[in-house]
Amino acid sequence: MSQEIVIFDTNAYRNFIHGFDEIGVRDRARKLVTRENKCGITVGVSAPVLIELFAHLADPADPAYDICRRALVAAWEHASGHSENALINVIPEGMLLLSKSLFPDAANSQEFRSREENNGALTSVLKGVGEVAVSDDLSAYQQAFDRLAQYVKSEEARFIQHMRNLVSQLDPSTSDWRIYKNDKVKRRGFLKELRSPKGLEWIARSYVVYGYELVYGKPPIQEDLSGHVKELIRLFQTPLEVYREILVLFAGNGFNMDDPDERRENFRWDIDILFGLSSETLASKHLTLVTGDGKMLNAALQAGLGTRAQRLPDYLQRVGL
Repeated sequence: MSQEIVIFDTNAYRNFIHGFDEIGVRDRARKLVTRENKCGITVGVSAPVLIELFAHLADPADPAYDICRRALVAAWEHASGHSENALINVIPEGMLLLSKSLFPDAANSQEFRSREENNGALTSVLKGVGEVAVSDDLSAYQQAFDRLAQYVKSEEARFIQHMRNLVSQLDPSTSDWRIYKNDKVKRRGFLKELRSPKGLEWIARSYVVYGYELVYGKPPIQEDLSGHVKELIRLFQTPLEVYREILVLFAGNGFNMDDPDERRENFRWDIDILFGLSSETLASKHLTLVTGDGKMLNAALQAGLGTRAQRLPDYLQRVGL
């Protein structure tokens, strides 16, 4: 029988602690751990989730500072099982998993090592933030918060620009984010191809190229990456399927990546979280993603994730909280 591991995305933690003060957050998280233990569920914590939450602690004036600090308290209590010497199961960033799986030279890459070191430091920072009262000073971690805030800013900008370039390449005539808005025939043809195996290969290739650039510091020129593409699909089909569903939205009802109220750039982290569902990471274990994001859940379900993606209220009801 496979062991179930649960990870919460960023919105799940934020929704989990909504309306609770620090004492209430700790009490609720500990009750959740007790219920999960009875159900045979262990807890993992996703590096992208921690990175998103820590980034909001860089500036105490950030409107999300308070809720993210309490969310990190919940993440600590949840992942540690209220044990001071607990071994936290941190699932690394997706691009680290991808690069390490596809490119033997990844460990020699300065960029890869830098990201790996950042991921490795997340546990100690989580412990430092989670064990103290939310009113305590966190200046000892200010440098880490600043570094992660800058990393989030640059990665989200890169993701938005990547999506903008992609939409422009697919439909040079578009003036917004909708692909083939004025050409139903082309739009149907694009959607048909996107839904085909060729469409998934096309998406996988873009990730392989990004991983190659991360490891080698330059784009591939003459390298044959077809084998890497097939391996990527074998290992990481779930996040690729979710990425495909996002592109379907662009060609369907439109999907404005520039809407400040929707914060579409968060999809960069949502997709990254799903790389933790790779076959190599999970081995014989069953991983459940608990999400507080409706669009993320819909995309995951459309991608065939099934019961491995659940809404927070449904998950809490399942474990009896």
